[in-house]
Amino acid sequence: TCSLIIETSRYRCGSGTVFRRSMENDCTDCHTKSIKSDVLETVVWNYVLSLLSDPIRFEAEWHKAQEAEQDALAPKRERLETIGELIKHCEKEADETAAALKKAKGLVLAKLQADMDSIDARYTKLTAERDRLLAELRTASRLDDEALTRALQFRADMIEGLVKPTFDDKRLYLE
Repeated sequence: TCSLIIETSRYRCGSGTVFRRSMENDCTDCHTKSIKSDVLETVVWNYVLSLLSDPIRFEAEWHKAQEAEQDALAPKRERLETIGELIKHCEKEADETAAALKKAKGLVLAKLQADMDSIDARYTKLTAERDRLLAELRTASRLDDEALTRALQFRADMIEGLVKPTFDDKRLYLE
């Protein structure tokens, strides 16, 4: 996606002045026209105002966003399940190897100890990935029902100031 540059009275794509090429941003030759800031801001403001003025629509849009957020997190949840199964497999393998170590001698003992080191390394890597995914999933879900309750209260508190806001109020609300 292209970055947005705000000029004094227009919004435009930032790739026109800065050459960018990467896997994430391939808009090196963007031909998108600039948009007058007052036109775009009016459209955005009217959308925000209409959304916030209708609590039923606000909640419906929230639930759509909540569903999209959950869909975006699905691959991480699936990977977490896979990691859980791999961790269980490592633990089972470690138990079997530990039992075999008690009886082993010589070359077999050395081989089992090497296997145990390999299992330990896989286990450490898997638990680190599991912990990272759990942390990401905990912090990624921002649109839960508690947040909806706070947003509906915020909407109710703000609705009075939305009818005839100052320019600075609009900026604040949009931010």
